[in-house]
Amino acid sequence: MSKSKLLAKRDDESSFASSSLKKWNGGITIYGHDMGSLVESFIGEDEYEFFYTVKAENIRELAAALCREQQMAAAPNGSSEQHIDGLVQAELVRLQGQELDFVFRSLFRKFKGKLNAPDDFSKFCEQRGIPVEFSSWP
Repeated sequence: MSKSKLLAKRDDESSFASSSLKKWNGGITIYGHDMGSLVESFIGEDEYEFFYTVKAENIRELAAALCREQQMAAAPNGSSEQHIDGLVQAELVRLQGQELDFVFRSLFRKFKGKLNAPDDFSKFCEQRGIPVEFSSWP
């Protein structure tokens, strides 16, 4: 089953840009779509799509990273790494079998309203050692 949500969109007289989030085949993709004369001046085509994907086998790792980020933001100052690790592990046990839905909701909240979501998502994954694949069209 696949599900998509628009994260952000800009549409003016000379260009169009959007970023979206999609879950499919147990994985997650954040992608961008650009059209217009500015795109054409860079790549010689007036349309460009690019995709950053975390495959199903790495979703639990992505869920753990997002959970850690959320726990760190909510934890009182001075909370130990050990305490945060315990909270993350407890949350992952609670999420068992629902990691993809958690990732989808978390990424939507994290990147809603951001046209640069695909690049930010890629950096988030790379900084945490989570495999992310890039593809583009054309």
